[in-house]
Amino acid sequence: MYHLERFLRADPTSRLGVLISALLLLWSPRLSMRVAICLLACVSVGGVSVLTLQPPLLVPRRGRPVCMQQPPQLNELVTAISADGSISAKAAVTTPLVAEAAIFQGLGGLAAAALGRALTCSLLVAEGLKEDETFQVRFSGDGPLRGVMATANGKLESKGYVGNPAVTLPPNAMGKFDVGAGVGKGVLQVVRTKHLPGEEVPTPYASITEIRSGEIPEDINWYLAESEQKEGALAAGVYVQGESVGTDRNAQESSAARVLAAGGWYVQLLPFADDEVVERLQVNLKAMADKSPTTMIRDGMGAEDILQLLLDGLDPQILSRATPPSLQDSCACGTDRILRTLRLLPRSEVGRPRPPATPPLHTLPCARPPPHAGCAPFGPATHPPSFS
Repeated sequence: MYHLERFLRADPTSRLGVLISALLLLWSPRLSMRVAICLLACVSVGGVSVLTLQPPLLVPRRGRPVCMQQPPQLNELVTAISADGSISAKAAVTTPLVAEAAIFQGLGGLAAAALGRALTCSLLVAEGLKEDETFQVRFSGDGPLRGVMATANGKLESKGYVGNPAVTLPPNAMGKFDVGAGVGKGVLQVVRTKHLPGEEVPTPYASITEIRSGEIPEDINWYLAESEQKEGALAAGVYVQGESVGTDRNAQESSAARVLAAGGWYVQLLPFADDEVVERLQVNLKAMADKSPTTMIRDGMGAEDILQLLLDGLDPQILSRATPPSLQDSCACGTDRILRTLRLLPRSEVGRPRPPATPPLHTLPCARPPPHAGCAPFGPATHPPSFS
């Protein structure tokens, strides 16, 4: 009786929405459930009918664990400089980017941590380059991950992959993912493309150095210090918990580690840095020793908040704020690219081309890489409860 009186007192638009919902449920309960839920969310506020469309909750299927939808979040990268101009700093929150990579490639926890660190570090180093200049890292180690690659350009577009996305290892002594053991011993190859005076196309420059720890940020920072004489500190992390289910770019269901936080920071000393400023920076870094990037992000801090901690007492000046695009927006895959590749082959090796009946499969690093011999197949992996 209460609900009937409430229905009769409602405005005509609300009553109409309820009636349509009831008819849809009676006609086809299975197909019309989402529409009915949206219409039933019609409420009357001050005599004005307001239709509140809320995304439906994910329903577990066949007993598989499914995470609830999270509030939307954007990638962000903020740069700053100390008041005297002697220290530059960058901070990034890449949680959506790494979560997208995990779903696209079906990454387990260890692979998500390794690739997420590499993507974040590449973005931090590539920030400030010209749009078509790039920074690429490739870890070729003997560990079970079978290699990690990430690249980013001046537009902050990024992509990357790991050789074995489903590998699992016991946590390290600190209770975190043992990325170092997953990468193993080997070499780190860094490729930069730079614009030289008088040239229209960027020129690639490659460097090779030994993998020291395999933890990704440490090795990249060693390279920057030794090969490019850039003194500073680099940190990146990924925090995962449980498992999520999504769809990769080939429209296939993909089970992957659930990424809850990812990001990092990079601080660099400029050649004329004053000793007092350097000492103050060292004090700040020691104060942040127990605060990993993912801990700060899970505590609600953004990229600018992290910069304030890095440059505390140095009067930081914000230089730029950017939103790195998603992997899907960064992807250059397409029919045109495939046709350009086919044009490089001899005519005798190429038959008469036919228009594709379906959209081309995405097999570049931005999508799921092809399986390798001896690797575990794509699919659900066993993940530790939660690590960063």
